[in-house]
Amino acid sequence: MAELPQIKKMRRKVVGRVVNKKMTGFEVFNERILKGDKSLFQRKIVGSSFRYIRVMGRILIIKINSGYFLFVNLYSNGEFVLSEPSTTFFDKSKKVVLGESPPKYVRAVFEFKGGLKLYFTDKRANVTFEILNAKQRKRRLVYFGTDPLGKKFTFLKFKQILRNKRAALRNFLKNQKYIYGIGDEYVNKICIEARVNQEKGIRELRQAEIKRLYRAIRRVLKRGLKRP
Repeated sequence: MAELPQIKKMRRKVVGRVVNKKMTGFEVFNERILKGDKSLFQRKIVGSSFRYIRVMGRILIIKINSGYFLFVNLYSNGEFVLSEPSTTFFDKSKKVVLGESPPKYVRAVFEFKGGLKLYFTDKRANVTFEILNAKQRKRRLVYFGTDPLGKKFTFLKFKQILRNKRAALRNFLKNQKYIYGIGDEYVNKICIEARVNQEKGIRELRQAEIKRLYRAIRRVLKRGLKRP
């Protein structure tokens, strides 16, 4: 399952190469991944460029210079792969060249001036693309939680998020409405480091446990970012 550190590292690898670079093509190999007004995709993407790429949990928010936003939901297996103009990709059988006949797990590709390509892959075909205007984007952001690696995620903020919650700690940490980007792998690591049972109810947590959890969330996710 893709979790916040892995997705931030994926973003880091490609953002410097694709931002502000003119897009010459956008191809989708499975149209069911497109959500919203499908006619907007080609019109607002081709000929424009990415202004920025931001990570909100498993969602990539891509600002397009045409004034629209792409919301890319990677779900559990979505990834993106940058292909240099001279790069040749093969599938596992070593028989199919990605640039000529894409394997089944490639769901969409952005083509940039100069031959650079950005592929979005997902073996389960769960990845989705949605194109939104500024008002739609603003309404959508209401449903996102807090970035546990961001400056706004203070100890006070963490206590506010915990307030009046009745769920088990495990379910709380995985709920993207509260804190986004944490899945099973990091729940386990966080709770082990904080020395707190992940099945414990939020209302049962002692002040010392809350402090250890906050520190563990920050430390464990930051370590994940540094891993190769």
